[in-house]
Amino acid sequence: MRALVTGGHGFIGRHLVRRLRERGDEVRILYRRAGLPESLAAWDVEVARGDLRDSASIAAAVRDIDAVFHLGGLTRARTRAEMFDVNAGGTARLLAAARDGGRVDRFVYCSSTAARGPSPCPTPVPDADLPPALSWYGASKAHAEGLIARHAGPLPWVTVRPTAVYGPGDRDFLTLFRAVERGLALLPGGRGSVYSLVHADDVVEALLAVTDTPQARGRTYTVAHPELLTMEAIIEAAEAAVGRRARRLPVPASVLRLVGSVADLGTQLTGRASLLGSQRVVEVAARHWVCSADALAADTAWRPVHDVRSGFAQTVEAYRREGQLAARQPGLPSRR
Repeated sequence: MRALVTGGHGFIGRHLVRRLRERGDEVRILYRRAGLPESLAAWDVEVARGDLRDSASIAAAVRDIDAVFHLGGLTRARTRAEMFDVNAGGTARLLAAARDGGRVDRFVYCSSTAARGPSPCPTPVPDADLPPALSWYGASKAHAEGLIARHAGPLPWVTVRPTAVYGPGDRDFLTLFRAVERGLALLPGGRGSVYSLVHADDVVEALLAVTDTPQARGRTYTVAHPELLTMEAIIEAAEAAVGRRARRLPVPASVLRLVGSVADLGTQLTGRASLLGSQRVVEVAARHWVCSADALAADTAWRPVHDVRSGFAQTVEAYRREGQLAARQPGLPSRR
């Protein structure tokens, strides 16, 4: 198979590129800069220089491609229009090129559970019972999903919605591990909030499973480990992986909103989108980001491999090899 991966230099994309090359597939990535990203230097990967905003470069990128894995997009932006232009408009441009290019026979879109709002209770509920997306990011993903369903035509497509993803190369959970390493863990959203997580390698296996399963075509699947976790349980797993106890610091929603407002002001002053602006805060402050991957498991051979304790341990070891976390200290001190 000849595969195009958008976002191939990103967190999940790098894991997907590696897995495709390991199984012998040819891989091309869409990349805005010249040359191969350093993170993919170990793999034989072709680079199509281009951008999701540019239809001509997208058309060139899909030439002679069998399968498109669309992972590219923005997770933060200065304006709603910018977010939608890349995440929804870019998807429309890529879909049109894949649909009309003549050879592509599989289009797999990596969306997000942010395309719908959080669960109203601490257990998974049907999509029809979920509120709409809370953020620009989630709304742009939902809009892109709709574009694919309406305009794919004869092109077989599948949408995959991962929940919160961790693993080697991720920046968000690295922040958690570094905080635990320093002996402090924040509790956003209040005690009792419940979450679903999934390891990046399990997301990759889901993307491949739906690609290779004919009955998955035209469907949307959520990807998550079945374990439902409180923030306390997530922190305990991080403590076990790092080898240190951490003090808990609850962060009220009012404080989160203040942080988001300050970050938004910084975006206006600098022109650079903040990692923790109000668009991100509205998701962080919400409770019960839980979901079920039962439909995916029923329709394909996919099963998650990494639970949170084994997955965090593997992830922390990878960070240590890269010098992003200190070496583990012997023993696990008692919580004071």
